[in-house]
Amino acid sequence: MKKKELVEALSAKSGESHAACERVLDALSDVAVPALVSGNSIPLTGLGKLTIKRLAARTLRSFGQQVDVPERPAVRFRPGKALKEAMGA
Repeated sequence: MKKKELVEALSAKSGESHAACERVLDALSDVAVPALVSGNSIPLTGLGKLTIKRLAARTLRSFGQQVDVPERPAVRFRPGKALKEAMGA
């Protein structure tokens, strides 16, 4: 789903204007990015939770060569109960 499709779906479901829904999505990213970087998690009630996880350094093999991958942060999404049930998990 693209952003435009998401905005249209949110607008149809909520009865709000397209512009208002797009502002909310933009504000969500403006708030979520600094919160995640500072170590906070972002609960998305009914959907799941976003957190930052540190991935350990490791060595990969690529076409017979070893490639060292340094430790790095990654965003992790943990689905909530309702989403898990909807997926049949």
